[in-house]
Amino acid sequence: MKTQNRTARIESRKQDGRTVYSASLSSELPVRRQGYTEILRHDADSINMERADNGLVLLFNHDTDQPIGRVNGIRLREDGKLVGDLTFSNSAAGKERQGQVDDGTLTDISIRYSIDDEERSQGEDGETVYTVTRFTPMEASVVAVPADSSVGIGRNQELPTGEREQATTTANQEATPMSKDTTPKGDNANDGVVANFESARKAGASEGIKRERERQADINALFAEPKFDQEVYQALRNACLDDGSTIEQAQRKLLGLIGNESDSDYIAPQPKTEAGAQRSQVRIKEAAEDKQADGMRNALEARLQIVTGDEARSVLAGNEFAGMTMAEMARHSLTLMGVENVNKFDLRSAVGYALNPAALPHSAVRSFVGNGSSVFTALVENIANKQMQKGFMEAAETWRGFCNVGSVSSFRQESRVDLSTFSDLAEVPENGEYEHGQMSDSKEYIQAQKYGRLFSITREVIINEDLNALARIPAEMGRAAERKTGDLVYAILTGNPAMQDGNNLFSAAHANQAAVAGTPSVSTLDELKVLMAKQKGLGSNAHGQNIRIARVIVPVALETQAMILQSATADPDQQSTGKAGGGTRPNPFNGTFETISDARLDAASATKWYAAGDPTLHDTIEVAYLNGQQAPTLESENGFTTDGITYKVRLEVGVKAISHRALAENAGA
Repeated sequence: MKTQNRTARIESRKQDGRTVYSASLSSELPVRRQGYTEILRHDADSINMERADNGLVLLFNHDTDQPIGRVNGIRLREDGKLVGDLTFSNSAAGKERQGQVDDGTLTDISIRYSIDDEERSQGEDGETVYTVTRFTPMEASVVAVPADSSVGIGRNQELPTGEREQATTTANQEATPMSKDTTPKGDNANDGVVANFESARKAGASEGIKRERERQADINALFAEPKFDQEVYQALRNACLDDGSTIEQAQRKLLGLIGNESDSDYIAPQPKTEAGAQRSQVRIKEAAEDKQADGMRNALEARLQIVTGDEARSVLAGNEFAGMTMAEMARHSLTLMGVENVNKFDLRSAVGYALNPAALPHSAVRSFVGNGSSVFTALVENIANKQMQKGFMEAAETWRGFCNVGSVSSFRQESRVDLSTFSDLAEVPENGEYEHGQMSDSKEYIQAQKYGRLFSITREVIINEDLNALARIPAEMGRAAERKTGDLVYAILTGNPAMQDGNNLFSAAHANQAAVAGTPSVSTLDELKVLMAKQKGLGSNAHGQNIRIARVIVPVALETQAMILQSATADPDQQSTGKAGGGTRPNPFNGTFETISDARLDAASATKWYAAGDPTLHDTIEVAYLNGQQAPTLESENGFTTDGITYKVRLEVGVKAISHRALAENAGA
């Protein structure tokens, strides 16, 4: 196995008047840690994007007291790298770090992550290799030196184990090429690896003895706590002393032996010698905080019916938070954040501090570990985001039945090209030459716009246990996002805008307006069928397109009549007297189209209706989302003007009629 040094710099661009920086966050490049090699697997199943989907906070050197911006648009690129877009805040710290990025002083990003699952193997050179098969990005930081040099991005150091987060890290070290020849070179080459005693003896017996004494002292200190007096722990201590394990390897073995022991205050002891301290500044913490945060989330999701039935019963079984109010959860979250003596706060103050940790008195806070300072805000944001997505998915919108869904990569205009049919094939006589055919094209232009609103979850909502507000407000915002798209689509049908050729979407020039106005019937629909089938492509040699009607789009006032025409086996309007016995005339449109109705059409005209071809086969109206992100995005910040959390819902979409050929109009009567 071999690592290679590659560097990628942060790139910048202008967006909405602000500078946005693009950067790779992590990759699958093997990184040499102290005594082992780590590989982060990068595929859709390996990265838990639950936090990253809503963006991550951008820090400086992983200091939670120095937020300097946000990382949004986090996604897994085709080349297997996790990438995102950075924006710096307008704070003094944000501007200072942005200036250092602009002048090239800072060029690298380090991502902090928690390991959810991993596999252990042995490399070709005998080195232990931990392949992280699932991890959760937690935050990103601008740093001076990365550990993953393939992308210019540092992966925050973390010892392999089950569920945990990194609390304290050493300076990121550069990944170095590895080969089967792992003989240390240089004065500090043995730092963080199993002591190479043969090399030490060559350098001098005294150096080897010194390193061995330091190693034994560190391991003995690791097992010195009374809780490790049991025989099983002492046996592990002796094994680590005998097999040459470093302090880091001993820590991992000890943590593996402890397993899922619910000791929320366990921190692996640190080396006592100066050399050992230089090699290991890693604190390992059990993920009891994570489990408790998950318990609160599960309890709230069940109460809000985000999960129901057997799933709800499963997450509530034995859940200590099932009977807790949101305010009590807020108080408990302060303990998980590292706040001491939380019961000294009245309920209103406790909720306020949980929503805005920056307001906590300095004397109340000890060293932050585990979930850091955002336990309750992350909990509420998770609920709000799921409710918003639920509302978005449940929105009763009809436009998807006759529109094309596409993607744009920016807020600039992007073209959509309509190509003509190819020239007819010409007869080629014996010994004759082939002639070039011709195609022509036309263009329509589509451009994404940004739409959004703010809403707040206040301290009063939490204290009053207003679950209805917590569930309904975000869901309504999700519905509003989908409704906005519908408004834009139907505004095109009713507004009849001009196309790039200078003619309106529905016009005599486009031959897609019925000559005889009337309600949906066999005769009126037949006229639109003929108009649509005879639509010609571009160029002088254009042919009829034979487009068939697949959708009939009507105001609600005409829905029943259209549905009768859709499903009736006999012509709803005519009796056939020519058939012996007085039979009925068959309905040729039975089952050939789908009826779509929408009240927005009634607001413009209760009589005008439309026909459309199959949008999967023909261009109609395109709904293009920025980078293909159809669902609205949710961002949050602790409120200053309000006591609570302010959320921003954003939708970025463009809507445009791309072609008139698969659309037709009847003015109605």
